[in-house]
Amino acid sequence: MVTTRFLVAADESATPDLAHLRKALPDTPLAQTARALLGSPQLTIDAASTAPTRWSPRLLRLGGVPDGLQRVIKARHHILVHSTAAPSDQPRHAQAARLVARVLATVMSGDLVDLDSSQLLSTSTEPDRFVLGDEWIGVFVALAEGRDAEHCVRAGTAGMHRFGLPEIMATEVPYGHMLTAANILRALAFRLLSDGALSRNHLLDPDDLLRFWGAHPAYPAKPRHPNGPDQAIRADQADHTGDAGEVGRAGDPGYAGEAGHADDAGQSGWSSGLGRLRLRLAQSVSDCPGCDAGVEVVPPTWRGDPVWWEGRAGAAMPKLVSA
Repeated sequence: MVTTRFLVAADESATPDLAHLRKALPDTPLAQTARALLGSPQLTIDAASTAPTRWSPRLLRLGGVPDGLQRVIKARHHILVHSTAAPSDQPRHAQAARLVARVLATVMSGDLVDLDSSQLLSTSTEPDRFVLGDEWIGVFVALAEGRDAEHCVRAGTAGMHRFGLPEIMATEVPYGHMLTAANILRALAFRLLSDGALSRNHLLDPDDLLRFWGAHPAYPAKPRHPNGPDQAIRADQADHTGDAGEVGRAGDPGYAGEAGHADDAGQSGWSSGLGRLRLRLAQSVSDCPGCDAGVEVVPPTWRGDPVWWEGRAGAAMPKLVSA
């Protein structure tokens, strides 16, 4: 089972009852799922707790707009919305939980925090269509550590664990390629969620970055091939230090071959037009506060290779912060 947690930071303490929340939900297919789950052990709402709470230290390290972060830190009460689901029920159950949390935040005039992605969420309405780039994961950048990491940063995701998958990270990234690293992680996150597993020697389709943001490239990715040449790695969070070379969704027996080919005749839409990027994936330990299972992106040459980041990765990845 995997969990999804949202926190409403508000000055009010009176939490609306479930009947009120059900009426406040919109008339959408996603809201029907939310109504069915609300009040069951799969989707619960805790009573308001007076701040500071056990979550207060986490709130100091959120991503988000400064004004909103200040409101969250100063809020007098915290209300936790908690969802528990099998990985096979994701992302729908997580969507239903976020819809309920959005409505609760609106009713209580509060701000909504995604504790799994460590982000303050926007005040937009909850769409029925799932798009991974719609604030479901955060990508955080920090100074790299180590003797060989001078003038480098490390980047990592937060939020993949809610889907039963490891977080994705890159270390010893040259300063000038922070956006490239972040976009590689976003593209890999889309492919990992789509396939449940990735090849250890992975060929990254740059158009997966467009798919992460919900766009439809002109050249669709080929389905994975069950007899591909590369050893698959899956996300098994129960043991991310094993020597079998498997990191992926727990219990997924499938093989994930090469993620996509940009040279196929495709559907209408648009493509980055860029070739695939070869990289290696290795098991690692994540910086995400909600999960320590991680997959590290490593250049096929050597970790931190500035020539690869400049000549190959920098040239292959679209320079997008959204789409």
